[in-house]
Amino acid sequence: MRFLILFLAISLISPVMAQQTYKVKRGERPVINLESVPENAYYKGVIKIKLNDSYTSQMDDNPARIGADGIVRLGIFNIDQLNAQFGVNNFGLPFNSPAFSGKFTERHRAWGFHLWYKLYFDESVDVKALIRAYSALPEVMIAEPEYRKELVNQDKPILYHPEEDSERAVSWTPDDPRYNEQWHYDNTGQQNGTPDADIDLPEAWEITKGNPEVIVCIEDGGINYTHGDIAANMWSGIGYNFVNNTPNVSSHDHGTHVAGTVAAVSNNAVGVAGVAGGAGTGDGIRLMSCQVFTNGGSGGFENAPIWAADNGAAISQNSWQYTSPGNYDQAVLDAIDYFNVNGGGEALVDGGITIFAAGNNDSQSQYYPAFYSGTFSVAGLTNQDKKAWYSNYGDWVEVAAPGGETDNVTARGVLSTLPNNTYGFYQGTSMACPHVSGLAALIVSLAYGQFTPQQVADIIKNTTDNVDAVNPGFVGQLGSGRINAFAALTEAQELMINVNNPLAFSALAGSNVQINLNWVKNQEDDDVMVAYSTDNVFGDPVQTQTYQVGDVIEGGGTLIYKGPESAFIHTGLTSNTPYYYKAWSLNGVPEYSQGLATSATTLKEPITVFPYHQGFDAEMFPPANWDNKQLSGTGMWDRQTTGTNPDCLPHTGEAMARYNSNLFASGTSGILVTPPVQFMNDDYETSIWIYRDGNLPTNTDRIEIYANIAPNTGFASLLGTIHRSRELAPVESADGWYQYTFDIPASFQNKLTYLVYKGISDQGNNLFADDISIEIPVTCFPPVDLSIGEILSSSAAVSWTGVAPAAAWDLEYGVAGFEPGTGTLLSGLTNPTIDLGGLDPNTAYEVYVRGACATDELSTWAGPAGFTTLCNASAPWEETFEAANSSIECWQIMKNTAEDGGLNGNNLLPAETGSWFACTPESFEGLGNQTIS
Repeated sequence: MRFLILFLAISLISPVMAQQTYKVKRGERPVINLESVPENAYYKGVIKIKLNDSYTSQMDDNPARIGADGIVRLGIFNIDQLNAQFGVNNFGLPFNSPAFSGKFTERHRAWGFHLWYKLYFDESVDVKALIRAYSALPEVMIAEPEYRKELVNQDKPILYHPEEDSERAVSWTPDDPRYNEQWHYDNTGQQNGTPDADIDLPEAWEITKGNPEVIVCIEDGGINYTHGDIAANMWSGIGYNFVNNTPNVSSHDHGTHVAGTVAAVSNNAVGVAGVAGGAGTGDGIRLMSCQVFTNGGSGGFENAPIWAADNGAAISQNSWQYTSPGNYDQAVLDAIDYFNVNGGGEALVDGGITIFAAGNNDSQSQYYPAFYSGTFSVAGLTNQDKKAWYSNYGDWVEVAAPGGETDNVTARGVLSTLPNNTYGFYQGTSMACPHVSGLAALIVSLAYGQFTPQQVADIIKNTTDNVDAVNPGFVGQLGSGRINAFAALTEAQELMINVNNPLAFSALAGSNVQINLNWVKNQEDDDVMVAYSTDNVFGDPVQTQTYQVGDVIEGGGTLIYKGPESAFIHTGLTSNTPYYYKAWSLNGVPEYSQGLATSATTLKEPITVFPYHQGFDAEMFPPANWDNKQLSGTGMWDRQTTGTNPDCLPHTGEAMARYNSNLFASGTSGILVTPPVQFMNDDYETSIWIYRDGNLPTNTDRIEIYANIAPNTGFASLLGTIHRSRELAPVESADGWYQYTFDIPASFQNKLTYLVYKGISDQGNNLFADDISIEIPVTCFPPVDLSIGEILSSSAAVSWTGVAPAAAWDLEYGVAGFEPGTGTLLSGLTNPTIDLGGLDPNTAYEVYVRGACATDELSTWAGPAGFTTLCNASAPWEETFEAANSSIECWQIMKNTAEDGGLNGNNLLPAETGSWFACTPESFEGLGNQTIS
């Protein structure tokens, strides 16, 4: 089997920059009936709250503090009122561990960890009253107690020193002197046990004994990392003490015992063996100590999984629980979810696996975190495969493993390491759990970088030995059975794929209809096959089956690429839509790798035609492809047809936009964001009309206008600030609507850019805006006063007034109704008057004129100006009126006054009341009056 371990950074260059997106996936959060929670299940004097997402910017700009009166101030009115009411005198940031690296700050923020606060108060104050009060606030997303946790432990260990027992293992492997006492690995009937009531570890070791690239974090008491039977398998960074917030890990009995079961150094002629401890040549897995218990306290449960994931741990081993069933901290479950999504390092695909002891309450109650769907829970068995008397059970248990019983015979417990180079027997699901973590580590060691956490879990569950026959009262309550390491590794071998994944795979939106895919081929330079879906459901390619582009993989996914390249552009997509992708390497057989997944969301449909105008007249708000977001507090923009405070009407049209700061406390803010604007290689400007009035204090509500490559104000360019008060900048002389124009910085040329309008409340007065425009500034202007002078049958005089800087003009004319570009064009005119000749008589024409500037820039067209040429009547001229009762070409026939004559058939009649008259054509070739006979 080939193991490929590479660390690389990939730089993707795109004409469109995008924000990094992070996968956030949380499990269920059942409602906790606070009234039924016993007082001893939580700590007094402290609660945790999580603010709504909209407060991110406010808390970044104005962090929480302790006021002069000793009360905690978050700058959020309702919360600060409760803080004063309940005497909140201190605070902490639960997820602000000094262990964290700034490298992962944005990923942590995507999970909302920055919004959590611990609030401290006098222990005499009713915790439940605080929870009810803070939970009722719209600014608070979550309020919860700090629930008590405990190690899943039954008794003190019986200590043994290795020098006191020189008996060697009867088996040739490993050579650890006390291996024969570890019946849980190889049960030959020791201590009246049932032969083979073990995890079949010797047989499994024939397949693999570990891999130093696999990291298992022990979230427990601190590991005695200098222990002679552990030190060689410690992770290079050792770990972190989250109780005391220090990198100094302190030795702890429970944590050291658990760690030894997972990976005490095997075959080193010292002490005991670990499940994944290697063969004595430094080839065991690596133990990371995430200390959440000390001999005197506990803490950091919400930080340890995050730190472990960020530092490459693949498996999270946990032998602790909440003290009362049905209770959990949402902050801690969030951290577990974070590990499940972001853990795994290079060893697992798509996240890590979290393994928990089921608990030692002899109960089927819902003991968290083991009961949580985001964990893999482990019950405990004796050396006879019977349920250990203490073990929790239920249909939520995944598997069982040896936990031992030391009540009557000490050696029937699980033997492992203890501090100070000692060893001892423990009992409990705490001891069963690390057997499963060790087995998971062996599976991952064997199939490094190939399996997902779910696949590892399935392998373990599907290869157990059934123990229902000896546990008739617990059928279906001890998971699928006792784990079998040999069967699990055999199954893993069958599922393993001999083709390595691409080394990296990424997706980046290129436009509203395009996503750019990039990957790095594996070391073998295998071809790559890519599929997409819109629901994130993919099947697995059938090994040795050939696929073509356009094929649908059974289970989900349509193939869009197959070949030797390292990039593909997926086009023809829908705007503002998420697309999911999976890439497999394939060899010539073809055999397919496990596959790498990625995703991206196409951009919203951009603005590409200028000038662009938004007047907010349509009833939908925000307008199509615009965003309306809270930033600090509950401030939002909306649409209004009339304004109050101040009283005003829209600048134009039927409606306007309002930042409703009249309802919000000082400091609240919200942003209105345009669709992406595709600026090209031109100069652009944007304008906005804002209603200003002057009878306001000096510090008033305001609008800040930004340009940014992302739809927010982070790292944005501030174009300008406009206060509602006209007495503040920019100063105006009277109340009313004013237009403000801002140049778009040249740095945004040829980029997709967002314009962001940030409303900020200060004194609680409404802000009204209307008629937002984006355009290329006009520097060449059309002429004015376009007019038609003398009109004849074949000519017309046209004149206009030019506007600087235009010194020449283009004129285009044609039959009425023509579109510019389809008529007759006269270019480079330097005189603002012209006689158009060669026209057809009795024909309607239109004329357009535009300015032509020295910079080769043309203005827009002025016009049209229309006219109709006269009839072309030549002398001598005769009309015999032979076309009875019909119109006569170029004559005008109309009903008029009594003085005028009329037309009756072919005869002209004298004038009489209500009669008709006829006029001859108006032009005789411009010769003036002619004699009529």
